Amino acid sequence: MGGENDPFLWEILGYAAMKTHQLDLSRSAYTTLKQLDPNSEADLWLKTLDLIKTH
Repeated sequence: MGGENDPFLWEILGYAAMKTHQLDLSRSAYTTLKQLDPNSEADLWLKTLDLIKTH
């Protein structure tokens, strides 16, 4: 539907997936976000996912 290039949608998907413990999907969404918008908070969220996986 044309949303695949919308950074906001990828950020929301990443967050929703993280909250529902779908960590691989969340990582994929944040990686896409980082590609679309290198100045986004994607790196912060990816580090958060790393911390979650270590627990």
